[in-house]
Amino acid sequence: MQGSRKHDTKRMQRFLRRAAVAALAAVALLPRPVPAERIEQEGLVADGLAPAPATLATALGRYQKARSARLLDWLADGSLLIAPRFGGPAQAHRVAAPLAMREQLSFVDATVDAAAAHPFDPRRFAFRAHDTAGHAWLALQRIGDGAAQALTDATAHDDPPLWAHDGRRLAFASDRRGGGEFDVYVIDTGSGDTPRLVLGGGGRWRVLDWSRDDLTLLVQHDGGTPAAGLYRVEIASGRLTPVEPPTAARAATPRVAGGRFSPDGRAVLYLAADTDGFLRLREAPIDGSPARELAAAPGHDIERFDVSADGRYLAYAWDEAGISRLQVVDQRGRLELAPPANLPAGIICALRFDRAGARLALEIETATAPADVYVLEPASGQFVRWTQSELGPLDAAQLVPAIPFRFRTWDRVDGRLRGLGGFVYAPRTAGHHPVLVLLHDGPDGCFRPGFDPWLQFLVNELGIAVVAPNLRGSGGAGRAFAALDDGLLREDPLRDVGSLLVWIGLQPGLDPGRVVLFGRGAGADQALAALAQYGDRLRGAVALAPHASLLALADAADAAGDPDEYGAPDEERQRALLQRLSPLSLAAEILRPVLLVDLDGQATADPPGDAEQILWRMRVNRREAALLRLDGRRCGGDCDGARDGAWAAIAGWLQGALAAP
Repeated sequence: MQGSRKHDTKRMQRFLRRAAVAALAAVALLPRPVPAERIEQEGLVADGLAPAPATLATALGRYQKARSARLLDWLADGSLLIAPRFGGPAQAHRVAAPLAMREQLSFVDATVDAAAAHPFDPRRFAFRAHDTAGHAWLALQRIGDGAAQALTDATAHDDPPLWAHDGRRLAFASDRRGGGEFDVYVIDTGSGDTPRLVLGGGGRWRVLDWSRDDLTLLVQHDGGTPAAGLYRVEIASGRLTPVEPPTAARAATPRVAGGRFSPDGRAVLYLAADTDGFLRLREAPIDGSPARELAAAPGHDIERFDVSADGRYLAYAWDEAGISRLQVVDQRGRLELAPPANLPAGIICALRFDRAGARLALEIETATAPADVYVLEPASGQFVRWTQSELGPLDAAQLVPAIPFRFRTWDRVDGRLRGLGGFVYAPRTAGHHPVLVLLHDGPDGCFRPGFDPWLQFLVNELGIAVVAPNLRGSGGAGRAFAALDDGLLREDPLRDVGSLLVWIGLQPGLDPGRVVLFGRGAGADQALAALAQYGDRLRGAVALAPHASLLALADAADAAGDPDEYGAPDEERQRALLQRLSPLSLAAEILRPVLLVDLDGQATADPPGDAEQILWRMRVNRREAALLRLDGRRCGGDCDGARDGAWAAIAGWLQGALAAP
């Protein structure tokens, strides 16, 4: 009888939860307020937003011409496979020597964002291309043969491909069965057959590596059933074996971040969080012997690694206050090699040894330079630049660096006020500058100072200082810090914003009377909540891809088996907090102007998207709000020009909001 009551209570809670979400979505049924002005042009819908001045769009265009070079893979002949961005969709190119001419290899009407070189044929590689509609598919390119051979169709979203050692088969994950789940597939590139399902169901799977005998795949599961973690799956039978069986000591920290088989095939190397929540490099023998720690960066996350084909060299990079640090270990000589003295201080976005294991390629970007590829020879210590990306009409000397800063917030740790950090992009000119506070996306995201032409434009052309904090709950500082905004602690990062505003008021080069918040995703939700709370100290907010209802996010996270971030949605206090902090609920409390932005490129939804729901709710409450939305139907699938126009319009709104009184 008692079990029946519990079951009925659960059913009632689910009913009430669905009813609450439906009530929030019912704003779509309200009469649509008539905007002051609605402009639809070249794929953009601007509702209540004045067009950007032509001079502003022209100035921004200069910053959008910068080029970059992304590392894809080493070809079997020792040349590099890269993806430069020249303004149009990125394509695969080959670079045969340091700073040599780039030779274009792929020619598809889509962006090539990942590729895998054939294990022994230097004239073949597989790649992934994606379009503006969100579809991603795989193709095989034979260098010199012209058109690529499509391996999958453009009706799903395929993950990047991985070659088997036999040079015939590719493994990848895909959502082609529908339902939002990513399954594991293998395709024979020479047979013409369709992909074969190897492992399906259970949520989100990722393919990491092939075993040396090509009979087993290393895969990662991101949560649900089975539990999050790394597994070996037998291709013939689909049988799963966990890489490291859960133990009481590690049950509470299942976070993993990639892995691969060791060069001798006897173990799996992978990144996993220990009890302190920081990612370490571990080695788990295939025979079931206890796993051991290979490398750690105390107090920091190791974010990526690679090992040479002969196992001699191990390379890994960790995040230290937003900047990547590199360590290369000679495992044969048991030596930690000194990093290159001329290694750029920025973000190591990728690192990969060549087939011989003698050279390590690194993709690095900084706040003042776009991504480029460098090569390190561990034996000699020689560090050489292989690509030189252009800044277009920009003067590199005028670009401003990202300066780290720290501020004290409102609570104490060990009797002292907690310190939080971030980065400042400050104009070179003297005076009190208006401020844009940039709140990063989440959950557990963090701001890192990569190359961002739009931020450089704001600082150099509009004289706006950009302050990018990493509030509590951000990633990169361990699990305990990332959990400081979970559940009933969700308001604490908003108090951090208040402390940051105090810090801004103490800086001689910043104007505390001209501050705007800018957030994306979870950062947009924070920006709107902080605007409602600190409106007397702010000029307004830009909310890019906000969420109308935090309750809906909590329900989705709970259904995916990850209730920690938003708390248990069945708990009454948690539901009340999420309801109160939802942008729809805050609409009446926001007294400053808001620009709501939706750049996902989808057509108008029915019911409308989150940004449009918030717009209507604010206008019903007679609040000042504007909407900027990208409509993929109106830009014919090529929306790059429309997106450029959107960023110019956002800059125009910021210029008006931050104008001196």
